[in-house]
Amino acid sequence: MTVRQNEVSHGLTPFRLERYFAQYEFNEGIKVLCNSDCEPYKMQEVVQMARDNNPKLADMWDNLSLGYTESGGRHELVAEIKKLYTTDPNVVVVTPEEGIYLSMRALLNKGDEIVVAFPNYQSLSEIAVAIGCDVKRWMPDFLPDGSIRFNVDALKGLVTEKTKLIVFNFPHNPSGHLLTKEEQASVIDIAKEVNAWVFSDEMYRGLEFTPEDQLPAICDLGYDRAVLLSGMSKTYALPGIRLGWIATPNAWLAAEVLTLKDYTTICPPAPSEVLGLIALTNGPAIIARNLDVIKTSLAAVQTFMDNHKDILIWKAPMSGSIGWPLIHPDAKMMVDGSPVPATARLLCDTLAEKHSILLLPGDLFVSSNLSPETAAACSQHFRFGLGRTDTVENIDLLEKVIRKVLFV
Repeated sequence: MTVRQNEVSHGLTPFRLERYFAQYEFNEGIKVLCNSDCEPYKMQEVVQMARDNNPKLADMWDNLSLGYTESGGRHELVAEIKKLYTTDPNVVVVTPEEGIYLSMRALLNKGDEIVVAFPNYQSLSEIAVAIGCDVKRWMPDFLPDGSIRFNVDALKGLVTEKTKLIVFNFPHNPSGHLLTKEEQASVIDIAKEVNAWVFSDEMYRGLEFTPEDQLPAICDLGYDRAVLLSGMSKTYALPGIRLGWIATPNAWLAAEVLTLKDYTTICPPAPSEVLGLIALTNGPAIIARNLDVIKTSLAAVQTFMDNHKDILIWKAPMSGSIGWPLIHPDAKMMVDGSPVPATARLLCDTLAEKHSILLLPGDLFVSSNLSPETAAACSQHFRFGLGRTDTVENIDLLEKVIRKVLFV
């Protein structure tokens, strides 16, 4: 199948990250080192959790009807989701990408001003661009140790009386960065000053390496114009069931999303709802298992980075199942027999095409119209995945070839 790489389709530019994955991810022999999820469970493993721990859910699975379901989500599932929060938010069950799309369609109109954290998962900004919004970019500071930091004062300088929406995701994809609780509170204060909505992508919440670093859910902060996205793909290691939710104290927004959902999926898949319900009732064990895998991967990645400090710069993430290393400014690669400055795109393309190792170049997470300096900074990063059980094995393969590709 031929897939457009650059053409705009119905106002949307192709999803760069997903198109890059589609080019390589399922090729025979490819070793994927950039997955953002945690090691996916097999369906029989999830069902066995119910058989071991909750016979009622096992019976629900065994007698499941494959008919239509409640549009907003099965009531038992919605009740379990609400247990994750300290308030009683309005919850609508969606696919994760659908939650972004429908929330943006509900909140935004052509000409609205929004502020979005960059680099990001493309749909967090691209849908607003397609609607015709004026999209401002909240860019981080790029630090010498390879990490990034989002400055709340910089956000305050971008927000105006016209700002309709502020969008961010923490734990951050692709860097694993976290705001402090004080910084998160400041973001809410900035939104309150201009009556702006806040959309918080919290797909990685629960994967903080230090529990005290976990931020409050945005729906629990007492601001009525806040909405979060969460789901089963990252923290609960079930990306294949395509199940997520939005949670908001705002009943109007939940109703708008539910109304628009009639034009997308209409209702959640019945098997996905029960599998998600089983996973949520076993959440602590699942999260502990995922964090163990991540920490094992982190140790291997740290050793790898320590061995290659002259060509790679690395600051371990604070949370999540991903990291965002930086190519050393002195690193070079061979192109047509001549040494050239290395870039993440050149590195990732070479590893995928010549060595069957897949990493994600940083330019997949940025947009057009960035300053040359910012675009260049992002283009030197690439994304590592930390949540899969084969990370250590794949790092060993990367160790064998990295010096054949990068040098000083």
